[in-house]
Amino acid sequence: MSDPSLRAVLFDRDDTIAYTDPGVYREAAVWMARTYGVTPDAALQALREQWAARALTWWDLRSQAQEDAFWADYGTELTGRLGLPPKPRRS
Repeated sequence: MSDPSLRAVLFDRDDTIAYTDPGVYREAAVWMARTYGVTPDAALQALREQWAARALTWWDLRSQAQEDAFWADYGTELTGRLGLPPKPRRS
């Protein structure tokens, strides 16, 4: 179920937000737990592991198509880490 008040997603590529507000990932994990029915600890672990695995792979993105593909793959991988079924991709 989606939150109708959610208007945008902010990706913290360089960890600026996390550095200045370390609770941001815990807040994201609580939201993920409520939204997807996983525990906050499992969501937080998945977020940390996913970012650690992919943190430096975005530096070479040079086009909107590359950016779109990166975040689509990132979301698919994060979904797998959470043990959730994959969302069908739009074509």
